[in-house]
Amino acid sequence: MLHWNATDPNNHEPEVTALLHRYLETGAVFYDIGANIGLHSLIASKIVGPTGRVLAFEPGEINLRYFRRTLENGAPNISLHEFAIGAADETRVFDLRGGAMSGKLVGSGEKAVDPVSMQVRCIDSLVAEGYPRPDVIKIDIEGGEADALQGAAKTLQTHPVVICEMHDFAPEEVRRAMRALTEAGYRLTRLPDRSPSDHTHSHHIVAVRSDSV
Repeated sequence: MLHWNATDPNNHEPEVTALLHRYLETGAVFYDIGANIGLHSLIASKIVGPTGRVLAFEPGEINLRYFRRTLENGAPNISLHEFAIGAADETRVFDLRGGAMSGKLVGSGEKAVDPVSMQVRCIDSLVAEGYPRPDVIKIDIEGGEADALQGAAKTLQTHPVVICEMHDFAPEEVRRAMRALTEAGYRLTRLPDRSPSDHTHSHHIVAVRSDSV
């Protein structure tokens, strides 16, 4: 069973799907950070095939409920990790305001409207523990992208392709995220806005090694 959001063509983010087809290949490892209900994980699962791996990271219980149901239909190369990704291994407050589609970690000085405590892990720690090193990373965590990249500093030295949604409501976080990628030796490309009527106040960038063709 798929959530309504997965069957709505307006929510498929075709620009991200196109990048997955471009940069993933059979046997690749894909990290889906902020996996939501698993749409991009499912697409990646088919691309990387049985010899590839999809690691989906999603802390939101509502999203997890639908994601688990989807996995019951069979996707053995997807593993679902029920915690948030950030700058360090810690416990943080997660704000559920706005429902399943817009929950986010609460930053210093912010006030949560609908708070829950949440386990946070950083990518570098996971890789050090033996998680497979990613070939492609997709990040969409409602303004927390810079923290996720900070916690992946060592992993970024191997230059996995990074697909990142940038949120206009958090301009300083956008600058931090872009700085982290450029300092790690990436070339950044902003994708075209989805349509003139797109009111999501966000855009995607793709980051590849600066000397890549």
